[in-house]
Amino acid sequence: MSLSKQDYALLAQLDTNARQTYIQLGKKLRMNKDTVKYRMERLQKLGIIQGYYTELNTQLLGYTIYRVYIKLQNTKPSTRHSIFEWICNQKETFYVAEIIGHWDIAVLFWAKDITEAEQFWNNYKSLYVQHTQHSLLSIFTKLHIFPRKYLGSKPDVVRVEPKSIPSLDKIDYIILQELASNSRASFVDIALKLKTTAKRIVYRVRKMEKEHVILWYRAKLNYLKLQKHYFKVDMFLNDRHLAAATLNLMLK
Repeated sequence: MSLSKQDYALLAQLDTNARQTYIQLGKKLRMNKDTVKYRMERLQKLGIIQGYYTELNTQLLGYTIYRVYIKLQNTKPSTRHSIFEWICNQKETFYVAEIIGHWDIAVLFWAKDITEAEQFWNNYKSLYVQHTQHSLLSIFTKLHIFPRKYLGSKPDVVRVEPKSIPSLDKIDYIILQELASNSRASFVDIALKLKTTAKRIVYRVRKMEKEHVILWYRAKLNYLKLQKHYFKVDMFLNDRHLAAATLNLMLK
C-alpha cells in the first residue's frame, strides 16, 4: 500500500491532535479543507485510520492500571478462544493481546483498588486455572505515552503520574465517554445529547484538559497497513540508578 508524503504528514498531525478541524489541518499542511477531508476519508476506507480516541488520565478518575501476563498450558484452540473471549468481555479490561515470547497473553485492566483487582484475577482463575502455567501481575504507578515518531510527529512525551483527583460530575463523565470512543466527536452533538449548549461543553472540556484528565487526542492506526510491527520490551533492573538512566535515555 503506497502512501504519499502528504498522507504521512496528515497522520502525523492527527497523532499530535486529532481534534484539529479540516481548516486547521489544511493550514498546517498547505491543503484546502476539502482535500484534507478527502484524504482522511480515504485513509479510513483503506483501514489505516480505524477511529479516533482520547488518552485519559485514569488515575485522576480514581482507577489504577494493572497488567497481567499469562502463560497457558494444556489448551486447545477452542479453549484459547474461550479464554480470550472471557477476558475481552470483562468491563475492567481495555487491552488484550496474543503475544509471542515467554508469555502468551498480555492484559491491561482498570480497578479502583487492590480488592477489585484481586476479584478480577480470582474470577479468571476460577475458570481457567488449570490452563494457566504461570502469570505475572504488576501495577502501573507512572506511565509515559510516546508520539509516533515514525510518522514525523513531534509532540512531547506525556507523563502520567499520581496527582490530586479533581472533582468531576455526571456530565463530565458522559463527555469523557463520548470523547474516549471518538476524539473528533462534535461538541454540538454532545451538547444536544446532554440538552445543554456547546459553549458549556467546551468549557468543561478545556477545564479537564487543564487538570490533565484529558491528555491527548489521537488517531487509532493499523500498524500492519503502515508496514510496522508492535514490539514490547520488559526490563527488570535491580539498580535504581540504572533504571533512572535507562528511562531518561528513552525519553530523549
